Amino acid sequence: MHSCKDAIVTVLSHFLKMNGSCANNK
Repeated sequence: MHSCKDAIVTVLSHFLKMNGSCANNK
């Protein structure tokens, strides 16, 4: 359960960072 939760958090954080970069670029 912890591994799955950590994986989801990692993925969400990764997308948030990418989305933030794209927004900053625009």
